[in-house]
Amino acid sequence: MLAKVLKGTASSGAWLVLDDFHQITLEVLSVVAQHVLAIQRAKSSHAKALTMDGTHLALSRRAAVTIALADRGYDSVYIYIHTLLLN
Repeated sequence: MLAKVLKGTASSGAWLVLDDFHQITLEVLSVVAQHVLAIQRAKSSHAKALTMDGTHLALSRRAAVTIALADRGYDSVYIYIHTLLLN
């Protein structure tokens, strides 16, 4: 489900805020992180398209994904997300 939302965000140019992200399990976090990283890398390389889960998508330069953490929850999750977004 979240993969579809991220694909739609990347191709439509929407802004997505993932709230209470610290409640996501580490397995789901890993998949989401891969998708967010793919979007970030495609945007930073000025790509016009990207492939996510085998689906070729047009990339909108206006697309943005932000993550809101209510509290730090697991410190390792916070550090992982923080590192991902800084790169």
